[in-house]
Amino acid sequence: MSSRADVEAMIAEGLATADDSVREAWDAIAVPPVKWELGRGRRKVWVVGEFEGRVVWYDDYEHAFDDAAFSERGIIDASWSGQHDFADFLGTLPAARVAEAFADERPSAELPLTLAAGGRVGRRQTTYWEVHPREGSGVRIHFSGKVETRFASPAYEAATICDEHPLLLDYREPWSQLYVAGKADDPKPVITAIDENVCAVTHGWRAAREYIERGGSPTDDILRGGHGLLLRAPETIADAAERVLRDFGIRSSRLVRSASCRRVRLLLLGRSYVIAEAFRVVDS
Repeated sequence: MSSRADVEAMIAEGLATADDSVREAWDAIAVPPVKWELGRGRRKVWVVGEFEGRVVWYDDYEHAFDDAAFSERGIIDASWSGQHDFADFLGTLPAARVAEAFADERPSAELPLTLAAGGRVGRRQTTYWEVHPREGSGVRIHFSGKVETRFASPAYEAATICDEHPLLLDYREPWSQLYVAGKADDPKPVITAIDENVCAVTHGWRAAREYIERGGSPTDDILRGGHGLLLRAPETIADAAERVLRDFGIRSSRLVRSASCRRVRLLLLGRSYVIAEAFRVVDS
């Protein structure tokens, strides 16, 4: 379980790349982390912010931040949380949405050719990244509707904005819950094979643990016990994991959660990326 110091560290990390206006908005609603119940009688979570009859909390079970209303102090009027890390949660604040409107006004279809040949990522903020190509002047890439980011290193060899990529599976497909209905005497080779299959279908961009961690119990316990939720994942990933279970003679079942697919695009800068609804490139 995460300690208060762990939660404070996650918040500090998310604020480090936030726009000035977003940091000010967060400071106005932040509270010292305190435990509340997520729904009456359910698990406890860390509440870290409060505004207009709502609270912001961190949930160890989902490894995510979210917000919801409360009608009684100490009890959140919800029974589950979303999937935001703290940096992504900051993007849902009104101050961030105002900044995002700039990208929506005139989105760019593609990147300038000077960026595609390599360079480095400079300043990173909640709603934009500054990028400096090897040749030519730097640009600022604004984005709106951001759902995910990953920063690997400042230097990149190639850059693009695209609509088709394995990273977009999480947002383009319905998600499935994959349940185990048979035992594995030795879970390790099963988990290894699942990870290899997920790596193969995503071309190395996703790892099985990203989806297994959304399960209900430790993976070894589920496989040894022969029952329980193994992972939550988009259909392509769940298919890959299910094939592994079948190869090992382990029965399984699926529950498909229908979800509206998001119209998101991918900004790829080497191994760093932003997934968002729109991008706008302007001179910095």
